[in-house]
Amino acid sequence: EARRRLELLLSANPNDVEVIKQLAEMAMNRADWLQGIQLYARLKVIEPGVPDHCFRLATVYLRIDRIEPALREIERAIQIKPTESSYFQLMGQIHERAGRQSEAFNAYNEAARLDPSNRGAMGRASDLSNKLGLYYYNAGVFYFQQQAWGKSKENLKKVFDEAISPKYDCQPST
Repeated sequence: EARRRLELLLSANPNDVEVIKQLAEMAMNRADWLQGIQLYARLKVIEPGVPDHCFRLATVYLRIDRIEPALREIERAIQIKPTESSYFQLMGQIHERAGRQSEAFNAYNEAARLDPSNRGAMGRASDLSNKLGLYYYNAGVFYFQQQAWGKSKENLKKVFDEAISPKYDCQPST
């Protein structure tokens, strides 16, 4: 019933942003991803400078594992508003889903830097830091055993440069 009323309102005023937002949320609640994509894309056309529309569109794309479109949308949101921690956190989730651990770490790290109270981003950055450290350490040892000294040095250096000593301390301040 509520959906039908909103659709009637939208037919009277096709650019009513609030009605489109409500319909998009309803689509998300019933897992109608295609309609959610269409409605959020429509909002982007009506209000092109609003980063939240890109953020929400990226969220829908991530839910249906459309990684590249999700990444494009969150990058647009960040371009418009580069100080929003939640945008970088979503970027971390997208990279993590794509298996790009280093990029995910960097995104979570930036989210935590922008908002030190963002414990979710801090936790993911810390977890990935530990995983990356172990990955680079194992790779360094492997290349050492293979007597590939250059590759061994490169990976063992990354243990310290990227994994153990991140640009932002992921521990909460006391």
